[in-house]
Amino acid sequence: MTAMRWRPRLVAGLLVGMGVVTSAHTPFSSADVRIRAQALDVTLVAQAYDLAHDLGVDPPDKLLDLAVLAERREAISKLFDARLQVAADGESLTAAAWSMPAMALEQQLIRIQARYELRGLPGRVAITARLFPYDPTHQTLVNIYERDQLKTQQILDAGRPQFTYFTETRAGLAAIVRRFIVAGLQRALSGYDHLFFLVGLLLLGGDRRKVLMILGAFTVSYSAGLSLAAFDLLAPPARLLAPAVALSLIYVGIDNLMMGGGRDVRAWVALAFGSLHGFAFATALAAIDRPTRGFAWSVVSFNVGVEIGLMLVAIAATSVLRLATAGQQTTVPPRRLAAVVGSIVVAGFGAVWFIRGIFSV
Repeated sequence: MTAMRWRPRLVAGLLVGMGVVTSAHTPFSSADVRIRAQALDVTLVAQAYDLAHDLGVDPPDKLLDLAVLAERREAISKLFDARLQVAADGESLTAAAWSMPAMALEQQLIRIQARYELRGLPGRVAITARLFPYDPTHQTLVNIYERDQLKTQQILDAGRPQFTYFTETRAGLAAIVRRFIVAGLQRALSGYDHLFFLVGLLLLGGDRRKVLMILGAFTVSYSAGLSLAAFDLLAPPARLLAPAVALSLIYVGIDNLMMGGGRDVRAWVALAFGSLHGFAFATALAAIDRPTRGFAWSVVSFNVGVEIGLMLVAIAATSVLRLATAGQQTTVPPRRLAAVVGSIVVAGFGAVWFIRGIFSV
């Protein structure tokens, strides 16, 4: 989201959170989340219009009557219980009790509070909020407080209903490392682009030193691209990145088919094109809620996870190639046959992906 799109939405959300709105309906609500050692306190502020709609109260102003509000206390509590989910260190929490809803007549707002018991200060807290799904434009401003200090503000909506906050503790740092290593590993094992690229580089085989040189060059290059993009130092336009990555696959496939006479520049190819794949890794990293503290740890941990995944792929690919070409008697050397077929597949996949990328721009 660009700054120009973010600012008006944030300002509107802040107005709701402060209670400075007019009688006109604005599709915003707010949630203040205060994280303490033994409890997590949540204060929700919603517009009477939205609550009245979902509770079937007509006209909406009727909900601002104290007697009606008291009658609807249980219904309001159940509604927010179902639409606000809180988890600490992966464990779902249940509100001990919801307070009596309070109101501000001049702002048409309803305020209600809940407490979630904790066994200690958690490392991460996940907030999922879809308070009024009847309105697809409705947004909820989430303010996270730790030790009574505002740490971050996030807007949740239909496209992004959840946010994870990492506390400023050792447990929070450990949670960052675990989460981003796993995320990097998952990205490494699920991305067809770099999997085809890496396997293409390894199709011609070689001794252990050669394989390690290729893997090392690729690691250095993609790590540089990932870091540059993650820290907002350099990143190619998204519309150009996918076609460029596809071209790297085409190049690897064709280079394998043309290789001969002892020429082997695969390590240089890995070094030249690896940064493109690093930029692609960075787009996956950017889609994850990143910590307000320990951001560098998240980047390093993600990179470690990617490296673990790529090493597993390299080990599996070289082992399969060795087994598939062992002991076969053909007029064409088994390794060369596997390299030719594999290179055609890699280049063909890159060509299809390149064409799709061009037409989707």
